[in-house]
Order: sequence, then structure tokens, then C-alpha cells
Amino acid sequence: MKNSEELKEIVKEKYGPIAEQDKSINAASCCGATTASIKVYNIMMDDYSDVEGYEADADLGLGCGLPTQYAHIAEGDTVIDLGSGAGNDCFVARHETGVEGKVIGIDFTPSMITKARINAEKLGFNNVEFIEGDIDDIPVTNEMADVVVSNCVLNLVPDKEKVIREIYRVLKPGGHFSISDIVLVGQLPDALKKDAEMYAGCVAGAIQKVDYLDHIKQSGFKGIQIQKEKVITIPEDILYKYLSESEIIQFSKGETGIFSISVYAEKPGQKLEKPRLNSQNYGQIAVNPVPVAVNIMKHNKLTFFPKLVAAVKSLSIDSISRERKDMLQVLIQYIRQRLDDKRDVKLNFICTHNSRRSQFAQIWAQTAADYYGIEVKCYSGGVEVTSFNERAVETIKAEGFMVTKIGERNPTYSIFHSQNAEPISAFSKLYDDPVNPASKFSAIMTCSHADENCPYIPGAEARISLNYEDPKEYDNTKEEEMKYNERSCQIAAEMFYVFSMIEK
Repeated sequence: MKNSEELKEIVKEKYGPIAEQDKSINAASCCGATTASIKVYNIMMDDYSDVEGYEADADLGLGCGLPTQYAHIAEGDTVIDLGSGAGNDCFVARHETGVEGKVIGIDFTPSMITKARINAEKLGFNNVEFIEGDIDDIPVTNEMADVVVSNCVLNLVPDKEKVIREIYRVLKPGGHFSISDIVLVGQLPDALKKDAEMYAGCVAGAIQKVDYLDHIKQSGFKGIQIQKEKVITIPEDILYKYLSESEIIQFSKGETGIFSISVYAEKPGQKLEKPRLNSQNYGQIAVNPVPVAVNIMKHNKLTFFPKLVAAVKSLSIDSISRERKDMLQVLIQYIRQRLDDKRDVKLNFICTHNSRRSQFAQIWAQTAADYYGIEVKCYSGGVEVTSFNERAVETIKAEGFMVTKIGERNPTYSIFHSQNAEPISAFSKLYDDPVNPASKFSAIMTCSHADENCPYIPGAEARISLNYEDPKEYDNTKEEEMKYNERSCQIAAEMFYVFSMIEK
């Protein structure tokens, strides 16, 4: 058998193409990675089709159980799915945790992450995130999850004890996991244990059931219980690839059993009441008609954070120049025409690095649209990938947005403007990233560099230039905080002006 890193690469190589492979092939093989059987459909997987939250496009037929069915996910929970694939279990978990919860999928295969993000965007789930990373080094902070789920993935990882320790680390005190996995009773033939493809197919990497449960106990978990168990039979036409006929007969008569189990365990500690988005730090305010400095706001039923409402009240709409208003009129007309035609309105704000101005524009435009109850979806992207600048993040926090962060390298931020709306997802990406619209959108250029260097934006039906000065020029100077706030407020004022004109 190869070393751990070599095995990881084998699994990654095998699972990449599966993202585009037909589900029937995946389900008729061992976790989609081995030769498909002509004798049996559904070797390992369970049927999700009747499960609420199920999304057919995200079901690649790779699982060996239904961990979300037994995971006791509550409304508002933060759920992490290890080895999230195309997002199937994440979307089921999203149904359970609702709009106030958070679901994070972790997968180390780039093509799976891409497919999952496309599925999430199609479903309109802004509180479901997919992060590329290893599950034996989960890229999230300590004690952030209420529930961890995983479906037929730990058996693919050489160091299973490390994964279980990582699960313990990321769970909150009183949190729990529900994991479906493949385990053994008895010994596999050497030809199966040594074959890398069978490792990628969930079989050769499986360990003894008693050892699996002992690893969980030794990591500190309590209340361990097997929620479901079923026998897995590998069809002979698959076994013939690895064993001789006599070895297959001997294997079939032996004491070896291959099982799918769903196991549950709890992290000791007192489970705290979940903080609501209307926590004391942010408060809450029912947004009824309120006098505003520039008298442009009529509110829908959303409940915006009071600090953010104060920031909006302070916006200086009157200071927008006639020249800028003429530029903004192009955007106003585009949105009005789309709405009049009863077509979706999709705005993609584009800047070079998608780190400052385009992020500000996406966040403020979506906030203004939501404030006025106007059906618009806002996006952002760039021509290079960096990260959402930390100074810019601190600026929007200071203006009253609630912000949560997932990951370290190019982290994903969830931006909340109110307690009862889905968050705005913000991370640095290319303008044609799969989470962004591919057609029938307006490309809004927020910096001159991107405007000059991207003469053609594929799929855009309109292109609008709204260039803003870059606050980056003031990084590490005494004026830094003031300039970031100045740029954010300028963009906020212009976006609220745009949607106030739509509303009229």
C-alpha cells in the first residue's frame, strides 16, 4: 500500500471525473471509484429521493447511508459536511437548519467544489458554503459546529484517528456527529487490501468496526451508538478484477463482513442556547416607516440591525453629483427594463482583484434592493483572485453588518444586514466563477483597470462603468480607516439612490 499522501492523490484523481460521471455508474460501483457492476445497481448507496431537501443534481450516488436522516439537525444549527461532493447532504441539512442556520461543505476535489457551488447558486442558498480542504485538517475554527455529518468518506482517509480528532475540535461543547461509513468484521484478502483502486472505492481503506468505534471513544466522545447497519455485498464481476475464482469462493465463505454503519456520538459539555441574529451585540429593529435624512426609504418587512439603519440614515444622497447621477441612470434604466419585462435582474460588480470596491458594491446594492423589497440578485468578481480585503471587512462591520468568516486562505464571509434575510456570500473570485451568472446579467465595472482590461465580458447583456477610486492607495497610512469608510459610504449612497429611483 502506498503512503498517506500518495493515497490522497489517488483518491483525488479518481473522484475528480466522478463529478461529471453519470449517477448510475457511481451507484453501481464502490463509491463511484471502481469498475461498475453489471449485476447490481445500488451497491452501497441509500435512496435520498423521498428525503426533504433532496436535490437530484447534487446526488452523485456516492454515499453508503443517510447520515442527515439521523443527525438531529435543529433550526439555526451550524452544520459541517465532511467530503461534501456535489452538495447533496448539505442541501438536506439546509432544509433542516433553515435560513438562520449555516451549512459548510468540505471537499478536497476542486471539480466537486465547483459543482457544489453551482448547485447552491441554482438553489439560491446563500447560507450554504463549500470550501476546498482536507478533512484531516478541517479549514474552520475551533468549536464552531453544532453538528458534523459525513457520508462514506472517512474510509478514504489514511489517518482516520486524526479526522475524528478534528471533528472533536470543530464541534461545540454538547455538539454531535452522525457519520455513515464502511467498516469490516474479519480480514480482507491481500489483493483487495493492497489495491489502490479498491482503496479509492471505499473498501480497502475500511478498518475493523471495533477499531473504528474505539477511535471515537478514545477521542473523547460520549453517547456512542450505531444508528443503522447494513451488509455490503461486492458483486463477483467486480471481485474478478482482483481475485481468482477460487479466492472469490473462499472470500464468500469466509468470516469477513463488509458493513455500512451510521454512527452517532456527542462531544461532552453544556450545549449553549444559539445566539440569534438579533443578539445583544446587534439588537433588532422592526423596519417600519422611519424619517430618514434624505427621505428616500420605504421599507419592506425585513428587520435590519439598528446600527446599519443609522449608517443608512447618515448617507449623503444629496452630495451625489449630476455627472454621477447620469452614470447611475444607465443602471436604473437597466433594472427598470428587466423588471418591467418580468425578467430576473442579475448584477455582477467587477473589479481587478474582487477585494474592495466590487465587494462593497455587491453588499450595498443587495442591501439596498432588499431594503426596498426589489427582486435583484447581486454578485461580484474580478480578473484575479486574492481575498476580500480585511480592512474592507472591518469597514462593513463598523457600519453595522454582522459578519461571519469561514476558512483562512481566501475565506468566505457571510454578511448579514438583518435578522430575517439570508446572508450575502463574499469571497474573492473571477467574474466568471461558477457561482456568478453565466448569461443575461449586467457587468458593472467598478474600477478603471478592469474596465480597460476586460473589453468583453462573456454572457453580459449590458456593461456599465461606475468606476470608484481605490482605497488601497491609503493602506498603512493615517488616512486608511477614513478612506475605506469614505469609499464604502460613497458606494452605499449611490446604490441606495439607484434603488430609491427604482422604487419610485
